[in-house]
Amino acid sequence: MKIKIALIVGLIIGLFIGLLATGIAINLSGENILFQEIESPFDYEKTVRIMQERITSMDGWHIIKVFDYDQEVQHGGGQPIGKYTIIEFCNSKTAAIMLQADERKKVGAMLPKRFAIYEKDDGKVYIGAGNGPIMLHLFRSETRDIAEKVSLEVQSILLFKTNQL
Repeated sequence: MKIKIALIVGLIIGLFIGLLATGIAINLSGENILFQEIESPFDYEKTVRIMQERITSMDGWHIIKVFDYDQEVQHGGGQPIGKYTIIEFCNSKTAAIMLQADERKKVGAMLPKRFAIYEKDDGKVYIGAGNGPIMLHLFRSETRDIAEKVSLEVQSILLFKTNQL
């Protein structure tokens, strides 16, 4: 009887410690899990141009808006943040398939897709994007299938070559 109680207490303590460790790990790395940051081999202006070209070269994808986020922040009364461009883009055919079903309309909160292109204090340029492969695990069934297609296409846009003009 004492062995059973000790075993049960041990399992409960182990489960608690495991849940605690998992919670701490997610809390510490959540930002790195949900978002990806890719260093560009190009300067800021060239990176912005190449990303626009990559998006429009993909079948069905188009740019909705490109805006200087530093200017937007300052216009709203914020302090300068440096070189920072956001590119909003979409594949309208895929978006229509996703948003036609009532149970998927809420996914529109994640649309359109976006890239953030920015220069850090060290002078290096980066592209920030949602981590589609990880976010796929949030979805089920047909929603997941559609999101997987989008994720693969977005990842291919991010795989630009260093020899591009």
